Amino acid sequence: MTPSGAQGTGDMDPREFREHAHAVVDWIADYLAGVDELPVLPALEPGELRGALPAVPPVQGEPMERILRDFDELILPAVTHWNHPSFRGYFAVTG
Repeated sequence: MTPSGAQGTGDMDPREFREHAHAVVDWIADYLAGVDELPVLPALEPGELRGALPAVPPVQGEPMERILRDFDELILPAVTHWNHPSFRGYFAVTG
């Protein structure tokens, strides 16, 4: 139950949501504090991330810890870090 007495969405109770939200904010703060230690560009070949992901989504939801771990281990290495001090710019191509 939420503080107002109404039922939540059923996905996550408020205590669990707060716990995971704090973990995400801590992750963001750590990322921003250490982004200069990451490579600017990913060292992956095109399609490599797709090959590392499951072919189909899970039938049941997964624990948030696993989602965040997958983000760290799979998604983050495939990111171009635009806020890295050595990222020099992005030039859009417009017709």
